[in-house]
Amino acid sequence: SVGAYFVEDYARNNTPDEVLKSVEGLNPAQFSYESRGVVLLDGYDSMIWMGNPEGNMRNRITRNRAEDFNIAGEWVFYHNLDDRGSLWCVRYDGADDHRI
Repeated sequence: SVGAYFVEDYARNNTPDEVLKSVEGLNPAQFSYESRGVVLLDGYDSMIWMGNPEGNMRNRITRNRAEDFNIAGEWVFYHNLDDRGSLWCVRYDGADDHRI
């Protein structure tokens, strides 16, 4: 089963099959749909991934293991498990990954 959080707009505008395709092969512990695509926390390796809504492109945006994440503007904020839960942030493309 997909234990994920779906933003209302994504669930409203996409079929269940499209939603499942976007996270196929991953175990989403947390999931968010943004205008630029899908952001998710993989429950297997605790990495944050970014993908397009169609699910045919995925990029890992951080090399750190994350506990959770929150999106604000151009940034993805997360608690870094590899840094004792410190707050970090990274851009959608993986750039500027740093501790706050």
